[in-house]
Amino acid sequence: MYPTTDTIRLSTEIARPRGDVWEAFADTEARQQWSASAGEGVVYDRDDFRTGGRAEYRCGSPEALEYGAAIDYIHV
Repeated sequence: MYPTTDTIRLSTEIARPRGDVWEAFADTEARQQWSASAGEGVVYDRDDFRTGGRAEYRCGSPEALEYGAAIDYIHV
């Protein structure tokens, strides 16, 4: 069985100063709270937020967190 991989690009306008948005993204605890949709959960098991770093997290229903994902930070 081979994993499914793809690149997803998302964008949105956020009516906050760029520094505030950057701080909210760089803070793993804060990101766990605001990045989940209503009724869903996100838990970062690892987050090395730096160029060359890697994050691994689980998401989905809070009781199961049935999906896993990894992020490779190419340039921070």
